[in-house]
Amino acid sequence: LQGLWNAGRVLEEKFSGSWGNVLQQSGGSAQQFVELLVRDFPCFDDTSTIYGREVAFYKRAQLNAKMVHDALVSKSEAGLTELDTLTAFADYKIPQILRKLGILSYTDKLAHTIDTRTLIEKDSEEEVELRLACIIAVEKMKLAFNKKYDNVTSSHIDSLLWNESQKKHPDDMPYHLTYTTAY
Repeated sequence: LQGLWNAGRVLEEKFSGSWGNVLQQSGGSAQQFVELLVRDFPCFDDTSTIYGREVAFYKRAQLNAKMVHDALVSKSEAGLTELDTLTAFADYKIPQILRKLGILSYTDKLAHTIDTRTLIEKDSEEEVELRLACIIAVEKMKLAFNKKYDNVTSSHIDSLLWNESQKKHPDDMPYHLTYTTAY
């Protein structure tokens, strides 16, 4: 609840209480929109450290930029620019569907952990690697698609994969379990 109060306070103090002002200050750039969310609203700061290096996932901030873009376009308004700078929205469903499709494979130990629904700690090596593998796989898919089609973005692929992951099948494998507000 404290995070919600802080977000409201920041919105009021820095943006006159208007998400439209956040959008305006971003200059219509998806990248700038993400950077504003992460800089000014701590609840959007989604970073982890692995092998001594900080990794910025920004899943929820990027997803917000994509949703704002889609909402604008649905109203026949100009969407956000630089949508191609967004990565996959690294969470728990995309690795699950990538595994089901045979795009990601896990070590026996990780597969056992996930299949037995054993909790994977937030920011653990396994959790960060899962999220990174998701982004890398989607980036490779994007490169392959863009050889044949114009302007395919990682967020387009993520949306398609996420929608596919919502279809329930008896042979579905579980997704990894992590207690987090990052996704």
